[in-house]
Amino acid sequence: MAHVLLVDDDEALREVLTVCLELDDHRVKVAAEPGAGLALLQQETFDVVLTDLFAPVFTLDALAHVGAFRRVAPSTPVVVQTAHAQAGDLNPMDHDLAAILLKPFDLEDLLICLRSALSDRDRRVVALQDTSTRALDRYRAAREHITSSLELLKRVAPSVSPPSGR
Repeated sequence: MAHVLLVDDDEALREVLTVCLELDDHRVKVAAEPGAGLALLQQETFDVVLTDLFAPVFTLDALAHVGAFRRVAPSTPVVVQTAHAQAGDLNPMDHDLAAILLKPFDLEDLLICLRSALSDRDRRVVALQDTSTRALDRYRAAREHITSSLELLKRVAPSVSPPSGR
């Protein structure tokens, strides 16, 4: 079960998607516009953001609010759903998106898309945990080496004569 932030200005679509996502065992919070979505994202932790583009005409500037979501919650995947066919030409990765879903879409496509975004996020978390564990292990090994070197230095230091002046 994922905690989904759904941001869309179409009330009917928000209601339908909320019911569908809840039937798929997700918890859903909704916002009717990007500012309200950002406020929710600052107050709560979400597993994924599903947002409309909120632009009457498609331009790359239409992705600006998506960037704001990413700045507020950088580890939360963002899926954009839009009726702008031009968005389908974009590579989601180039815009730090988990996916771009063109409206109208099948519910199954949406669910697959969300599962994929969540799976990718989970893989990144596991990879980060592994990297952190390896770094901590290296730190501990280095600390042990430094400690034993200092102990050895303390034992031999009194017997070492200072170098003679040249």
